[in-house]
Amino acid sequence: MNSLLATLPPLVVTSIVIFLPALLLLAFGAFFRRYTDQWEHEERGFTKMSTHWHKAFITAFLVGESSAILAGFLSQWNIYAVLIFAILGYSLSFSSYTDIIEHKAPKEIARWSIVTLIPIAVVALIDNGLYVIASSQNFILRLPYFPVSPDLSMQQLVAFGVWMIIPIVMLLVSGGGLGMADIRLFVLFAVGLSWWVGIMAMFTAFFIANVIQALSFIPAKKYNWGHMVTLKSGKQKRAMPFIPALSVTFMLMGFYMLPHTLTGIPLPF
Repeated sequence: MNSLLATLPPLVVTSIVIFLPALLLLAFGAFFRRYTDQWEHEERGFTKMSTHWHKAFITAFLVGESSAILAGFLSQWNIYAVLIFAILGYSLSFSSYTDIIEHKAPKEIARWSIVTLIPIAVVALIDNGLYVIASSQNFILRLPYFPVSPDLSMQQLVAFGVWMIIPIVMLLVSGGGLGMADIRLFVLFAVGLSWWVGIMAMFTAFFIANVIQALSFIPAKKYNWGHMVTLKSGKQKRAMPFIPALSVTFMLMGFYMLPHTLTGIPLPF
C-alpha cells in the first residue's frame, strides 16, 4: 500500500477505494453529458448514438468503478492504481461503445481522461506510489519512481517516450488504417500505463490487440460487421472497430502487471 493510505484504518481505506473513484466518475458523467448535443450535430456525426447515450454513460461508470475496485484488490489497495484504472475503464468502455455503434469515439473523452491522469501520475511519482517494470533474468526489479533526478529510471523514460512517439509513427505508416480516436488512445496508454507497466508488457498488449483485430475479420465478413471505407486508391476495404480490442488487451495487461509490479513475482516473459 502506498504511503498516502498506509496509516489509515482498513475501513477508511475501503471507503476511499470504493467511493473516491465513484465520485470522480460521476463528475466525469456530469461533465461529458453536456457534450452530447454537440456530438449529435451533423459535423460530429454521432447521430446513431442519440438513443444510446444513457446506456453508454451507465456502462462507462460501471466498468470504471469495477476496474477501480479490482485494481485496488490486485495492488494491495494502491490509491494511484485505483484512480488510474477508474479513469481508464471509464474512458475505454465509453469509447468502445461509440466505436461499435458509430465507428469512432468523441475526442473529448480521451482528451480529458489524459488531462486528469497527468496529475495523478505526477503525484504517484513523487509519492513513490508505483514501480517501474524492468526485466533481469525473467525477474522483476522494483525500482522506485521519483521526479526528474539522478534516481529516475531509464526504463521509465524509454517506456513513456516510446509510447508518446508511437501515435505519430502509427499515424504516418497506417495509411488511413488508424483513426485519430485510436491515436489518442496510445497517448492515453502512455500517460496511464507505460511508465509503470513497462515497454515489454505494452508491446505484448499491442501485439495481442492486433491478433484479435485480425481474427475479428473472419466472422465480420460472414455477419457483415464493421463498415466499408474507401481508400485513397479508390478501393473499398472493410473496417472493424479497433478500440474494443485495444481496450481489452491493455486493461487486462495492466491488471496482470499490478501484482507483479508491487510484489516482484517473476513474469513468464
